[in-house]
Amino acid sequence: MIAEDKAWESETLAFVIDGRAYTIADFRRITDRLFNPEDWKAPWAALVPYDLVAAAIAATEWFHADRPTIVGIEPAPGTGRVILRGNGYQA
Repeated sequence: MIAEDKAWESETLAFVIDGRAYTIADFRRITDRLFNPEDWKAPWAALVPYDLVAAAIAATEWFHADRPTIVGIEPAPGTGRVILRGNGYQA
């Protein structure tokens, strides 16, 4: 996915989550931190800050047509990170 931001992506609303609007460019920035930069279609796993979990799930659904699974919570107290795992591109 790793690509330069296109103007239309910054202007196109993809989703509203908890009152916050996310554009396609926002989703791309989120998934650029989740997906493998050499093969964005590959399965993945990542530690995601709690406040970005819903957006990470929605962004994965947008680009991979897959709903990632919450597989755990980081064991260190107070980190606020969730372990997500995605199956990769499903279209």
